[in-house]
Amino acid sequence: MPLLSALTYQDGWFDEEYDGVHVFRWMGCEARCRVADVPASGQFYLRITAGHGWPASAAPVLSVAVQGRQAGQCTIRGEFADYLFPVDQSGDIDLTLSLDRTSSAAGDPRALGIMVRTIELFDLTRARAPVDAGGWYEWEHHEYFPFRWMGAAARLLVPSHLWRAGRFAALPVYADIADGSQVLTIGTESGNIAELRLLHGWHVYDFALPAAQPTDNQASEKPLDLRLRVNRLLPAEVHASDPRELTVRVGVLEVHDDARRHAKVIPFCEDGLASLTGGGDFAPVSKAGAFDRLSPLVRANRNADAYMPEGGEGWHGWEFQDHIPFRWLEWKGTIRVPAEARRGRRFCVFPLYSDYDDLSQVLTISSLGNTVELPLVNKWSYYSFAVPEGADGDLEITLSVNKLLPAISLHPNDNRTLSVRVGPVMFHDDQARHKRNRFFYENAVLNHREMMAGLTTLQSFPLDLGIDLFSKCNIKPACVYCPWDGTKDLEGDNANMVVDEATLEEYGAFFQAARTLVNCSFGEPLLHPRLAQILELAARDEKVVEISTNGQAFTPSTVRALAGKPVLLYVSLDAASARTYARLRNDRWHEIVTGLTFLREARRRSNGLPKLNMVFMPMRANLEDLETFFKLCRMVDADLLVLRPLNWVENPTAIADRGGYHFEYARELLSVDELEQIADQCDVYAERYDVVVANQFDFGRVKQPGLRRTGQGADRNGQPQKR
Repeated sequence: MPLLSALTYQDGWFDEEYDGVHVFRWMGCEARCRVADVPASGQFYLRITAGHGWPASAAPVLSVAVQGRQAGQCTIRGEFADYLFPVDQSGDIDLTLSLDRTSSAAGDPRALGIMVRTIELFDLTRARAPVDAGGWYEWEHHEYFPFRWMGAAARLLVPSHLWRAGRFAALPVYADIADGSQVLTIGTESGNIAELRLLHGWHVYDFALPAAQPTDNQASEKPLDLRLRVNRLLPAEVHASDPRELTVRVGVLEVHDDARRHAKVIPFCEDGLASLTGGGDFAPVSKAGAFDRLSPLVRANRNADAYMPEGGEGWHGWEFQDHIPFRWLEWKGTIRVPAEARRGRRFCVFPLYSDYDDLSQVLTISSLGNTVELPLVNKWSYYSFAVPEGADGDLEITLSVNKLLPAISLHPNDNRTLSVRVGPVMFHDDQARHKRNRFFYENAVLNHREMMAGLTTLQSFPLDLGIDLFSKCNIKPACVYCPWDGTKDLEGDNANMVVDEATLEEYGAFFQAARTLVNCSFGEPLLHPRLAQILELAARDEKVVEISTNGQAFTPSTVRALAGKPVLLYVSLDAASARTYARLRNDRWHEIVTGLTFLREARRRSNGLPKLNMVFMPMRANLEDLETFFKLCRMVDADLLVLRPLNWVENPTAIADRGGYHFEYARELLSVDELEQIADQCDVYAERYDVVVANQFDFGRVKQPGLRRTGQGADRNGQPQKR
């Protein structure tokens, strides 16, 4: 954007210096420079990037004159920032910079004014984005959204040609204060146009702009001068090592004319504010394992009471890693359940997780002289028992195992004695539920034994059930690499078949035996009109649901349906920018980012559920987005970044022109060597951005950032494993 005009420093300047990052010059009380060959047409501004080392109470005031006429003045803050001054002259122009005071440093005889990093003259009519006009700190680029911190008040100049092009503005804002008390007011010299009550974290807000006034002479049109104010500073203790006056982080303001996009953001903001006013405390689930003791999974079983005892010999403390709170059992532990916690209920359910996949780990449960021995099924399972008769008072239950978890291979960095994970004990009077739990366990044991025996005709039912929830998609035309038309031809009349919660129950034993329901549909499952009821049924019957989505169907209602449910959500994006996304799909990227940020907040209030897996298929069209995709995953608190290869096709014919890009499937496929190089680069990015990667080039092995340099990986539950 700066003009290619020669700027000459004249008198009043000291020699260039270097602060380790940038070159700058000190000026004295007054300094001069000249800009040559300024055109006669345009809207010109002088941008001075300056700072100083004085105390805040002694900040100098800078005055700028153009050809001897006053162009403006402002107080210069200590930190480097940009300051704008209008220029209405052409040809060769002389600039005079004057300060109301100077200072001196010990051992330096110079009378020092301010440090000037750059002086640029630019034409606002050529600007491609709004221009900072005061109140901002320097740009930073380590987040997904490039941003700069804002002080209590700031200004933005929106060039007239951008203003004319759109009725709305989208503004990414990050608020560190979580209670919704920060309000960003946006206005013009005529009054306020928007008041945004800020939600925690990054969100993209959308507001209407005042109508631009058309004129015959574009060059003479005034820019839209936006005044931004935040009512509350960020408390100093939050940024104790940073003395600046800070409020919020603000990204690039984008002017657009998409009424659909504007209308889609507003309900999300209203829903987010409703969650604040509804009395819910903000309690983020950290990767260290914090959790809400009122597990949403327990809530889904409305006829059950969960008991989560503290302490006790043989137990470690409560953790939260998958979708269930749990404690590690050592060799043996006892649970004492007060009578008032059980309330006479006849059945109890233990969620148990075993890392062994050969039924060799056996759990013994003893209570009131009754003993049961259970070969444990691999992964999470629910074990249901009838409470022994005569248990009228407090109930004591003892659990013990025959073998521990091998420390060397499965938890080398954890020196605790570990055997199995045990979730909350749930009590109920539901005979049907008791029978479902018993059926699941007995079938799982039988299934394992039949598989190990190599039988081809099975009496058992599979533990993973493929389902096809919805056959329609909201991306039309289909993604450039999607075989949509051919698939729908194969589905024929079945493409419109209804699958809902009633259908799942009609599957009978196939549904009851399943631990995981895997949606396999060629369609967008979040569009299902009964999504909430389907997920409620799955949670009630202790099923984990795997769902893949294109991310464009997030709405407040779908987010509410997903929040707190045991769902493994795979969001297939393959892009981290609007430009790349348009090459592969369409122009709805901004709606996806909005949905993901509000999903993040809902997950933080719901034990981190659903689990969020962000999918990226490297191809030539999107390689430039790879690092930014890691930033996006970090911003939305993704549990995993899933690297998935583009399907190899023997004679690919898919060709499409979209988003200004010519896509040829055959050309987009990457070689094995290229994929290995990408995987190595992802190791670096995973370390840099603290993102866990599941690399399907490497048979789905999950790698934790902290283990990357040791050559060790981890299983999908985060446990280290040897390569």
